[in-house]
Amino acid sequence: TAQPCGANGSAPWRLLPWQRPGTVGMFGGPGAGKSSLSAMIRPEIWLTKEQVPKPVGEMFRRLYDDGFMPQVYSVESAEDVESVLKGHFKGPVVLDSATALKLRDGLRASEVIVEWCHRNNERGLIILQVNKDGQSAGYMEIPHLVDAVVNITPDPWGVRAFRVNKSRWGPLGATYWGFDKQGRVEVPDFPAAYSVEGSPGNYWLHPFPIGGAKWAGLLAALSG
Repeated sequence: TAQPCGANGSAPWRLLPWQRPGTVGMFGGPGAGKSSLSAMIRPEIWLTKEQVPKPVGEMFRRLYDDGFMPQVYSVESAEDVESVLKGHFKGPVVLDSATALKLRDGLRASEVIVEWCHRNNERGLIILQVNKDGQSAGYMEIPHLVDAVVNITPDPWGVRAFRVNKSRWGPLGATYWGFDKQGRVEVPDFPAAYSVEGSPGNYWLHPFPIGGAKWAGLLAALSG
């Protein structure tokens, strides 16, 4: 069934109709907010190679007032991921991150999550880091394995973008978001005006004007 994911379809996840069974790959640079956005889907299982369980628990206490907390497991290999999931049948499940595992383990762990989701009619989210070109790091098979790919790397204007780069469930698109003073995710209220930004093969609509925005792309050509 296609439905918004997250707590009551929380933004920016409402942009992606996440079907069951289904898996999503999310990539972004350090500090982009990958873990916070992943927590918004209210996962039942959190598999972490990036952090020890205590900081994960602190993050969920910051984001949720209702005491929600997933089952958190530290993993070191694809074998660990498979071993944990053998004892679970309810999701969503989050892997943070496939890139932190060894290269082949990252791919195998992603395959395990995709297989688990199909077997249990559930959802899985695989977090990835970025390479020096700003693309998802690791084997390129991982983005092909999943049903949708989201890029949340902050854009050059300093606002955080949630871009659906691939989706088997619907059209691609983008929305913008940020953190409030309590460290919770919020979506800014931009005016309904956009500029076309980026380079050939990588264009996107960018809200304009916003505070601190710089003239770029077509705007730079026009101003010149």
